Amino acid sequence: MIERPARRGEHGFMLTVVLITFLVIEVIAVGVLSVVMSDLHGAVASQQAMQSVNVAEAGLHYGVARLAALASVGSSDDQVYAGEPRDIALTDAAGGQAGTFHVSVRCAYPPGDQPPACLDDPRTAAVDERDLRVIVSSGFVPVRPGRARRQLEATVRRYSLAPADLGVFGICGRERVELGPETSITADVGSNGEVVIEGPRREPGSVRSKQPRAPRSAATVEAVPTGAGGLTGTYTWRVTFQTWRGEQSGGGPPTPPTLMTGQAASLTNIPLGDATVARRRIYRTARGASRGPWFLVGEIADNSAQEFTDALPDDALRHRIPGGISGSVTAGGSVTCSRSCASQVDGDVQAQVREVVCPNYLAPLAQPGSQPAPNPIVQSTVRETVRWGSLHVDEDGEFTIETLSEPDAELHIHVTDIRLARGATLAVTGTATVYFHVSGSISLGPGAAFGAIDLSGHLMRPSDRIQVYVGARDRSPVVTAAGVWMERDNKVSALIFAPEAHIVIDRAVAFSGALYGKSVRITRSSGFFLDPTEGLGSERSLIGPSPFQYLTRWYDNPNPGP
Repeated sequence: MIERPARRGEHGFMLTVVLITFLVIEVIAVGVLSVVMSDLHGAVASQQAMQSVNVAEAGLHYGVARLAALASVGSSDDQVYAGEPRDIALTDAAGGQAGTFHVSVRCAYPPGDQPPACLDDPRTAAVDERDLRVIVSSGFVPVRPGRARRQLEATVRRYSLAPADLGVFGICGRERVELGPETSITADVGSNGEVVIEGPRREPGSVRSKQPRAPRSAATVEAVPTGAGGLTGTYTWRVTFQTWRGEQSGGGPPTPPTLMTGQAASLTNIPLGDATVARRRIYRTARGASRGPWFLVGEIADNSAQEFTDALPDDALRHRIPGGISGSVTAGGSVTCSRSCASQVDGDVQAQVREVVCPNYLAPLAQPGSQPAPNPIVQSTVRETVRWGSLHVDEDGEFTIETLSEPDAELHIHVTDIRLARGATLAVTGTATVYFHVSGSISLGPGAAFGAIDLSGHLMRPSDRIQVYVGARDRSPVVTAAGVWMERDNKVSALIFAPEAHIVIDRAVAFSGALYGKSVRITRSSGFFLDPTEGLGSERSLIGPSPFQYLTRWYDNPNPGP
């Protein structure tokens, strides 16, 4: 058989096919590599952008802290502060450079001017623009300047909170408050961010008012002669209602200040209540403190008499007036109700308010020791400070803090953290005010009880006898872990102040006092009675308002100018 030779054309065609195939594969590989590199560059740029936002945010905090520090020394240096002359480096936890920020301070009016040239805008009567400052912080990371750069702005106002502003809310969440299903609280709720009251239509969350309602008018006061002693100074009075069941309202409006000189006070036109009111109580300030607090001076044992004479000396004043709770919700952001706010909220609902709802406060620092806290802790002097490491109570254990029963006694306990296991109890005896300075977090296991609690396990008031200052800092906006965590069937009587921590409470059965946190979430809980006079407005509180308060949200400029 004779073999025919292969044609040259066939060899050329196969070579062409192979080359084209390799070319197509190379084009696809280059395309895939280009997409991967583009995604990689995007991820790096996004990471750098987020880092620059964090650096700029640190610059805002720095600017506010500088203003507050200058204002706190009593000079006028804060009025002329215009920012920093040079960039400031920010280091990370490892000591490396995380980035730099530049802080400048401008006037709100005239726009763009620098202090001390700030003036009051004659077109706005409600706000004095001389107290406003616009802080601008530009942050960038050193890897790729120009691409990883952000600018944040915030407007702050310098003012001192009045006593009436301090005790407004029983719950304050600076960024958010969330009330979940099967949750009913008696409190006024506030947030600089949003408030969400959710749950199914059958058992949604609710915010209730205190009953009975407080008097709407004040009594008439006249200074009259008295036989001996009498009152000397400036005073005001308030009236409360008490029902047949013993429920007491908050105080009505105060009377105008009355100047007394060794005289008694004759109160007339004392307000009357409805058919549920059985008696009225009269409260008065101490000398020179006409704006509060108010203390019990007497009781009218009916709902008909409208005259009362007061000459009780100041040193006999003991019992403080209870706070009024209207069941209101106030938010700098939105207010959302799963069914309707009219049915879920007893009081007024205000959203998108321009004023500060939950002010910034300056809390005392925690300076704990290293050794675990002993059980019991026994107070030995009228004003005493102890420093320990952790304060842990084992399952079903009891931890006792024995305080002195003397006027003005205080016990300050500095610890790293507080942990109560399942069924554990931390109880305070005596009458002293106990201040917990916690550098870390606090958690209560199922069935744990904490605060002013009697031997039968019942909460005792006033709750501001126990004040807990929590230093934990929760940086994540999502509540996956919280600096204050209460798990189930808890009983608490205390003021809990955790300005940089999330507060998460689930299935609590009783809580009195107040809550202030970065965010507050309460679900499937009942028995909450949060009297504002036992919160940050309490005269026992060591927390002072910052002289500068945030008025608006921060604005992110992703493309700042040079």
